[in-house]
Amino acid sequence: MHATQELEELAESLGAPIVKALLGKAAVPDDSSYTTGGIGLLGTEPSQDAVEGCDTLLMVGTSFPYIEFLAEPGSIKCVQIDIDPQRISLRHPADAGLVGDARNTLRALLPLVEKHDKTFLEKAQKAKAEWQKLMEERGTRSDKLMKPQVVGWELGKRIPSNAIVTSDSGTITTWWARYVPALRGQKHSCSGNLATMACGLPYAIAAAVAYPERPVYCIIGDGGLSMLLGELITVATYKLNIKIIVIKNNTLGQIKWEQMVFLGNPEYACDLSPADFVIQPDRKRDACLPELTGWKGSSLSEQTVLMSPDGEAGCGSNIAIAADSSEQKRISACVGSKSRLQNALQKKPF
Repeated sequence: MHATQELEELAESLGAPIVKALLGKAAVPDDSSYTTGGIGLLGTEPSQDAVEGCDTLLMVGTSFPYIEFLAEPGSIKCVQIDIDPQRISLRHPADAGLVGDARNTLRALLPLVEKHDKTFLEKAQKAKAEWQKLMEERGTRSDKLMKPQVVGWELGKRIPSNAIVTSDSGTITTWWARYVPALRGQKHSCSGNLATMACGLPYAIAAAVAYPERPVYCIIGDGGLSMLLGELITVATYKLNIKIIVIKNNTLGQIKWEQMVFLGNPEYACDLSPADFVIQPDRKRDACLPELTGWKGSSLSEQTVLMSPDGEAGCGSNIAIAADSSEQKRISACVGSKSRLQNALQKKPF
């Protein structure tokens, strides 16, 4: 996460795009001309095309676990850099393994790399531009019920560059991964391969304690938040600089989606009680309770006001935004026609 400059310099020399694993979202900012975004079920089509079309794969600080999205072993050359030697060739056979810190190793490699033609990179850049048009189209719709993509798109325009952003496990991960860009200077994280629900708020609390001078944004679903409601008291008690954005659809969306795809759409035990996450205590009756400012929205205009930098939602804010629960059906629609993605869906749920 500290080798951004070196990664971009190497991409320039190699004429190659940078494809990011989910936990490497902030390794290179999404507005960098060298990256095509993420890879995997929550990744981008230009990233998948780049991986399928390359002749050499350079893996830096990652043992990307979803091998269905990588090239077949032996079909391409692979170089892997990792500080842990046990991770070399763990997911994909490496023709050359370099053990060391990513930034230091890349600095040693850069003078040895010959300049390459940029045709492959330029092709990926054009594909990324087309992908961004699709993301904008989906992120600026005016449907009612509001689409969760719109929340992510609007958040992405407002989260400051010094922020730490956390997300949770579920369909919420998709809206964060695809629609909230990582800016230069930001930190982003989620549970990753563990897929642990309710991790978003504890991650945000840890970030706010470790970096009290930085704003923290927790992008979470109502399913995840309902599992650890008690941590709202922690946020309020210690007056932590966290904005909690709850995309509320009254559904365990990812579980529902997996049941639809793998089990023939039984939709068993996926509905949530329509909880109100922003009810304020009666200050006369409950004077001893810590206060957490709450705001609700269900339309683009309402959420835009709530999330604006000069809006009323300040430190320790809980913003609940109602969204369309049917959108879990569109998670993989963007790259659903790819044969490798179809194979992945057949092999394991995400």
